[in-house]
Amino acid sequence: VRFVLKCYEEGMSWQEARNAVQKLNADIGDGWFEAPSNVAYTLIGLLWGKGDFKETLLICAREGDDTDCTCGTAGSTLGIIYGTKGIPEDWCAYIGDNIVTLSLAQGHNGAMFPKTCQELTDRVCRMAHIVLASQELRFTRFITTRLYDIYKVELGDTDEIPEDIYDKFIDLVANRVRTVAESLVPYTMHFENIFLHAQMTLGSAPEIEPEGEISVKLHLQSLVSLEDMPRSVSFRWWLPEGFTVKGRKTAMIPNFNAHSLGNKDVEFVIKAGETVEAENRIVLEITAADSFIPLYCSFPLLG
Repeated sequence: VRFVLKCYEEGMSWQEARNAVQKLNADIGDGWFEAPSNVAYTLIGLLWGKGDFKETLLICAREGDDTDCTCGTAGSTLGIIYGTKGIPEDWCAYIGDNIVTLSLAQGHNGAMFPKTCQELTDRVCRMAHIVLASQELRFTRFITTRLYDIYKVELGDTDEIPEDIYDKFIDLVANRVRTVAESLVPYTMHFENIFLHAQMTLGSAPEIEPEGEISVKLHLQSLVSLEDMPRSVSFRWWLPEGFTVKGRKTAMIPNFNAHSLGNKDVEFVIKAGETVEAENRIVLEITAADSFIPLYCSFPLLG
């Protein structure tokens, strides 16, 4: 953020600032789909766009790389500030409010998907507290509460963080991010499709010897359930020759409600045969009774 602000204050063009960011982050892959560069490109669009919705998004799009995310973040930010009145009339005329896309699995139950941007917005607002509860994170409340408790600063609709505590605020956020990072569990993978999120954690490093074993813990969360009913899922393993797995073949995931976060933990033990290859590909297929779209969880075990 500070690097981009420096580029802006030095009078660089947005193209020069974009190239400077790419050079700065060359050690992480020339900025290709990397968060540090994406955040910088978004900020470049916002600064050089000077609050103009069209100019901001055109800059973000022309910067390249992960343009759907940079344009989406910049557009959302301006939407929060100016609302729908900030969107140019000619763009509204061509885009409209209807959601028309082929990226959704309409055959899953097309009636459950929002038909307009307004309907989607309303749903997101209603889901905010549920998402926070399901993730057991109160990040926004934590930040605003801590700011008030420590620095006697209260954020309102139009309040801004005073410049004299900006650095302290950044440190507060950094410490929170560090705390979350330290809580991450090693050897964990995440898989997701339209109906299910699966967090798979191996009991040890992804290595296995002949006739050796490795435990697998599967944490499941139902994302969408038909008529708010519990979801029944089945497990099917695709294993290398000679490998076996111990564990249940089905599970029932409770629906998210006042009494449950809608999660289910299932454990398995994978055992190798008499011989193992250098790389042994393991695939778990999870299917749900109310969906024809399976979720595939694939990972290697090194011999």
